[in-house]
Amino acid sequence: MKQFLVMGLCLASAATVTPASARPPVEFSIRQGYSSNLFQDPNRLSGAFSEATLSLRGSLDLDGSALTYELTQTERVVKTYTFGNSHDTALKLGYRKQLSESVALKLEGAVTRSATGDVFLVLPQQVIGYRETSYGVQGGGEASFAMLGGTTSFSGRYGRVYKGRAHFNIDLLLPSRLEADVGQMVLAANHVRPLLGGEAGAYMEYAQTFVPQDEQQRFVRYPARSLRGSAAFGRSVGSGFTFVADAGAQALFSDRLGTGKVPVEPYLRAQAEWKSDRGLTLAAGYRQNLVIDDIDDAVAEWVRTHSVAISAPLTETVKATLAYELAKNEYYYYLYDTRTQRLTGKLAFTPSKGPAFELEYAHIRRDEADSSLNFDGHEIALRLFGKF
Repeated sequence: MKQFLVMGLCLASAATVTPASARPPVEFSIRQGYSSNLFQDPNRLSGAFSEATLSLRGSLDLDGSALTYELTQTERVVKTYTFGNSHDTALKLGYRKQLSESVALKLEGAVTRSATGDVFLVLPQQVIGYRETSYGVQGGGEASFAMLGGTTSFSGRYGRVYKGRAHFNIDLLLPSRLEADVGQMVLAANHVRPLLGGEAGAYMEYAQTFVPQDEQQRFVRYPARSLRGSAAFGRSVGSGFTFVADAGAQALFSDRLGTGKVPVEPYLRAQAEWKSDRGLTLAAGYRQNLVIDDIDDAVAEWVRTHSVAISAPLTETVKATLAYELAKNEYYYYLYDTRTQRLTGKLAFTPSKGPAFELEYAHIRRDEADSSLNFDGHEIALRLFGKF
């Protein structure tokens, strides 16, 4: 990881002498807050926390192509439960080149390191927690062609997360692995073209997860595959209304689901946004899809997400935002349901010069099939952010 940090700093030094980096590439964010449920679980451990993020990003022009870079470091400190502190590092590199008037190429790669912790068991006189360090790698590319009256793209990416041993805050428990290593491959093709004053597209996507054979039974996590086909249309109406709709079907394949009928679910994504001349913004969205990568189930989840948000400028420098999200998850292996609601509110002060401030409030409520695992929590924080 040290070599990647050095590479990122070298890129940043080079950026200070290239025209593409005239815009300051360094961004920072500092948060201080309090949460009634720090780990978002039924234990409801509360306390203060601090977070800081520093991002260095920019691009280098390379004679008809461009190299982009982003180096991000995030620190989170939980004073009362130090095992919950986290240190996250990410380096992303990208390369773009216009091969001809009708052909473009994009390549991306990333490496990450995450050292974090969580609650293992809460006893009357002691909270047992653990810390673990995981590493991730990801790479992919996309080729775009101007053809058939629009743009046709083919893309592919592969990523993998390598989990480390959990180290507990008591000596009675030896370091041990708690999760399996999981990789994911995604292959996609799409064609987008103008239609009826907007844009229409056809999409195909194949995704597959990989779990080492010797870890599947041990950690109860199994590989799965999904295939999606859909058609989309989006356009702007007037000067303030925009919508997009994407509908199709998605199939799930896994040896752990038995030899019966292959599950096929309707895929749907719909988003709409309206902006007034005075800056008032209303947005709403809905999505239902099969998820096989970031899941709590052993195989896959059927997720339906509703969202709505409203934002309004109170003055030239003060803006208020309120958002609500409801996610319903149905598990395939455990035959288990969850329901998660999130309400967030923000009051941002953004002066024309200098850093900005944001007062944030968030509430989460999780309802599960086993009601003893239900939980909720409130969080309030003050964030300072900006660029230099």
